[in-house]
Amino acid sequence: QDVRQRGVQLIRDRYSDFGPTLAREKLAELHHIKISRETLRKWMMDEGRWKGRKRKAPKLFHLRARRPQFGDLVQIDGSPHDWLEDRAPRCTLINFVDDATGKILYARF
Repeated sequence: QDVRQRGVQLIRDRYSDFGPTLAREKLAELHHIKISRETLRKWMMDEGRWKGRKRKAPKLFHLRARRPQFGDLVQIDGSPHDWLEDRAPRCTLINFVDDATGKILYARF
């Protein structure tokens, strides 16, 4: 409790505009109060000195429906890589894939 009171008092008096990370560094460096950033963040939130930020909801990506018939759409992809592990120069794998079945129609380095 003493450490918490002292830390919160110092933040109120000297570091009121600091975030938890910088405030923790200053408390450790100048006042020899060593606590975790997360603990200090919770203390600051309890005192009304810090607002937790809400995380953005992840964007949802819907998978496109496959084509209904073989041959309707052929997807082509090139993948440059060191495929032969320094036994030959870097090369690119060119791959042709049927969208309806996922079958590899053609591939070549």
